[in-house]
Parts: sequence; C-alpha cells; structure tokens
Amino acid sequence: MKRLFGKGVIKTIVFGLLIFASLETYAQPLRPLDTLSTFGKFMSYFHHRQSNDEAINKERQIPVELYRKVLGNKLTNEKVPYVEAFKMFDRGKSFIFIVELGCPGDAGGYCFSYVMISTTDDGKVENSKYIGSSWGDLGGGTNSRISLINDSLLEVQDHDIENDDDGNPVKDTIDDYSYYVINNQGFRPANVSEPSDGRLYPQASVRVLTFSELKQMNQDELDVMRNEIFADHGYIFKTQKWKSYFESQSWYRPRFDDVTNKLSVVERINVERILKTS
Repeated sequence: MKRLFGKGVIKTIVFGLLIFASLETYAQPLRPLDTLSTFGKFMSYFHHRQSNDEAINKERQIPVELYRKVLGNKLTNEKVPYVEAFKMFDRGKSFIFIVELGCPGDAGGYCFSYVMISTTDDGKVENSKYIGSSWGDLGGGTNSRISLINDSLLEVQDHDIENDDDGNPVKDTIDDYSYYVINNQGFRPANVSEPSDGRLYPQASVRVLTFSELKQMNQDELDVMRNEIFADHGYIFKTQKWKSYFESQSWYRPRFDDVTNKLSVVERINVERILKTS
C-alpha cells in the first residue's frame, strides 16, 4: 500500500513536546508512553516507520482499548483483532488520522478497513468515517488504495483484483474513486460533479487525471476536455470556435458568463493539469 506524507510541527506540552520532522521520518525521542496523556499515547503510534520486514509493524499497533478511549467506542467492533496506525496529517487546529482496523474472523485470507478520524489539537474527536476496506484470499479480492493528491485532497481508489491459481494477480481494475478535503477544520467528502451524457471526456469531472494519461492526448483533445468542464456548468463561450462547437452538443445549456465558482475541486485540479500538459 502506498504510503502518504504529511508535515508536523512542535505541539504543546500536553503531548509531551513531540517533534515531527515528517510522516516518514522518526520524530525526536519520545517521552515514555506511561507519562503521556491518552491522546498523546495514541499520537505516538503514528511516528514509527513501518518495517519492510514485517506485515504489521508492532510499533504501529495501537492497543484496541486505547483506540476505544480516544474514539469513545465508535467504529470499533468488539471483536476487532488489531488497530494499526496508518497515516496522520497535522493541519494546525486539527489532526486527521487514518487507522487500519482488522476484521474479526478473517482466517483463510485478509480483511481490514480504513477509518479516518479528525480531532481538535487537544484530542477531541470531531468526525470519523469508514473510507475504504480490503479483503481477499488466493482467488483475489478488493483493495482500497489511499493517496494524497495535494496538501488538501485525499483520493481513495477501490480496486477489484483477480488472481491466478497460484495466487498471483492477473487483473487489477479500478472500480470506484472517492475524495476527501482535509484542512484545519478536519475533513469532509469532496463534491464531485455529475457529467452530462454525451460528453467525450466525462472522466475529467469524476476523478483526478494523471499527467501520464494526459500526455498521451494531443492538443485538440486536451482543449476539448478542458472546455467541456466549463461547458457542462453552462459557461457562455466568447470565441466563435467554442461557441459553435458546444452549441452543436445536445447536452450544452449556456447560462453563465462565469462558472469558476461552480467547478468541483476535482475539476479545478484537472483544469490546472490540462493547462500544464498543453
């Protein structure tokens, strides 16, 4: 699973003056766990590297009872076998944590889910939500892959995986995308626009496009893709070329001189990436 990165800062003495260099580097020496607050203990599990030699690094395994104390018994099956620290984001007034929860009774395969939690800087839980899960056996399964698009947008890709008779992956298909905005207020699901039927490039409104796939397109294709985003929100084009082009599209309804504030965060990112690729 691809790991994410985030920056840390010096927090208050409540957390034992934990110093964070980054999410993927060791912090300065931590105070012993028994001298930290409940929230301080919980945070401490997010500052250990994950070893490449272990499927689950013991230093990242959060005691289930500690997790329940922080979450107030929310989002934790009473028989959950383990809780593992996955990623943490420091957003000044808030922390956003992602934990991996093992599924009870997953013998013969694997099964776990991801929970995202936002707290105030003093440990008060403000929001929590399941954002993905993975399960499977020798025949295949599903896998949620989490990545940070930029410093404020998280992407979750849900993959369907098929294995051959030896358990080796032979097919990996992305089934769905979901997005979350993270900031100093915590996190929230990102609004994603519903593209009109008939668009040539509806994907530009529903998922963040990669630079590699954009580079495979020619300039005319990139121009149509970018302008379709604006057209779908009812933009009235000023140039005759695009005015004529979109007026010939059955789904186009010109209504506004400016639609900038109507674009979703995914569409804004795609417009920027298309322009950079052009």
